[in-house]
Amino acid sequence: MIELLIAQASDTQVSGAWVLELVVKIFTGLGVLFAAMWAAYKRGQTTSEVTLKQPVPEVTTRQAPEFADQRLLTEHKERTDERFADIAQDIDQIHTRINALFKVVNLMEGQLGGLNENVSRLLDKAMGLPPGTTATRQRKSDG
Repeated sequence: MIELLIAQASDTQVSGAWVLELVVKIFTGLGVLFAAMWAAYKRGQTTSEVTLKQPVPEVTTRQAPEFADQRLLTEHKERTDERFADIAQDIDQIHTRINALFKVVNLMEGQLGGLNENVSRLLDKAMGLPPGTTATRQRKSDG
């Protein structure tokens, strides 16, 4: 570049001192610009220490909302499906137990019916009544 400037200067009949002076000014300007940028960079660096004066201002912050993505929704669906399967198994076990209890209640109901007939017969014999009298009275009072 300097050679080009010197060549142009010789073509236009300008002295070589002027070209040299121009080059010196360019490099000096670049040096000053670099020094100014360096000083601005150093001045821009701050420390992490902050001193608050009284009264300390109240600063309110909000957390940015987080949105679920496909992966989170899939994981949630899998957990929910597992829990629903557990609940379905529990309900099935409860139904099985209820059915067993109904069988026991039906069996006891039949046994109590037979016991009631036997007590009625014994009561009729103990009171000297004709067979079936006590059973007839109970049916009329029930209905």
